[in-house]
Amino acid sequence: MSFHELPSVVKTIYLTLIFSCICISFSLFGFTYHKKSKFTSFLLTFSGIWASMILMLYSADLLIAKSGLTKINAIEWYCDHNILISALPILIIVALIIFIAVKEHHYRRVLITNASMRESVNSLSTGLCFSYENGRVLLLNRVMYDLCFKIVGKDLQNANLFWEKLCKGDVLDSVKMIEEDINPSYRLADGSVWTFKREKINDYYQLSASEITEILLLTEELEKNNEELVYLNRRLKKYGEDVDELTRSQERLELKARIHRQLGQALLATRRYLSEPESNEPPMDIWKQSVMLLSKESQIVEESPMDMLMRFVNKTGLDVHITGDFPGEDRVLSIFFQAAAEALTNAVKHANAKTIYIDLTENETHYKVEFRNDGDIPRTSVREGGGLTSLRKKVEFAGGTMSVNYKNEFILTIIMKKEVKNI
Repeated sequence: MSFHELPSVVKTIYLTLIFSCICISFSLFGFTYHKKSKFTSFLLTFSGIWASMILMLYSADLLIAKSGLTKINAIEWYCDHNILISALPILIIVALIIFIAVKEHHYRRVLITNASMRESVNSLSTGLCFSYENGRVLLLNRVMYDLCFKIVGKDLQNANLFWEKLCKGDVLDSVKMIEEDINPSYRLADGSVWTFKREKINDYYQLSASEITEILLLTEELEKNNEELVYLNRRLKKYGEDVDELTRSQERLELKARIHRQLGQALLATRRYLSEPESNEPPMDIWKQSVMLLSKESQIVEESPMDMLMRFVNKTGLDVHITGDFPGEDRVLSIFFQAAAEALTNAVKHANAKTIYIDLTENETHYKVEFRNDGDIPRTSVREGGGLTSLRKKVEFAGGTMSVNYKNEFILTIIMKKEVKNI
């Protein structure tokens, strides 16, 4: 089929298609040249020139036919016999367009481009802004843009000005500052909490924002639970003290009842002896037992922890140097005296010490005691035996800490919290 035999509409469409291919081929030439694809650039250029020549021949044929001029033999021959050849550059251009599109799609999916970087930054759940030293914004994602508008009510045009407002608290009334620190934190009107951080990377500044709403809620819940645990711990300690006092009271009551029974038996035996002295022996053994019980009851009532400690010191034969005052709280005082007894025992048994030093200090929240001696320095690591292990359990149960240092000298340190009066 020749070009002359085509309908006028088909001719017009055909010529328009050729013209479109020419325009696309020359517009893609710069793109392929920039990508350094020489073969593709050559094919596009060659096909575009070829299609341009064909377009001029067909256009000349149409103009000659409409004007009634004499046809040029070369143009008439080409239009009558080369309609299929004229479609070849069009097919080449279309194939190159498809090839470039597929290759570019693969390139954008596999390699990192400016568009992919911007898309990745915008998809982040954290706010991000890169700027020059003067504050001019280099890269900004959607999250940081929205945060700037919600906090200061303006677009982020200068990163330095936005950071200054964050540090000074110059924000909207609906926004509340949670923490004024190196990294300021704000609670927005929607209830979300964000913390901001600024750091220098090479010659640029990075401003980042992270949402800490869930972390803050968990922290507040943890603090609340800790307060409840502290309250329960104090109640348990008070309960333990009450149990100890109740046990001591029961022991004293049982001792008094025993003394009462013993004295009753002694009085009955004495009465029997006085009524019939010839047939009964003097009740001396019963009275001796009664006196022993009375002396034991007197020791339990009158002996204080300090008296017990000094009595123990006298038995060991050590010299004791005490610096500071013992605490007034009974629970702490009891633990300190137990620790003193253990330190005295270990000083005599393991270190061959002659003198023991007890240093007592305190501050607004804690009591501290250190036990040292002038005995032999341990050559190997100290293994906690039954005494130290039992003491550690008592200290930790009471909410304190215990440490043993044996590098330069043996030091037993115990720290106890003071009782809070308003709880």
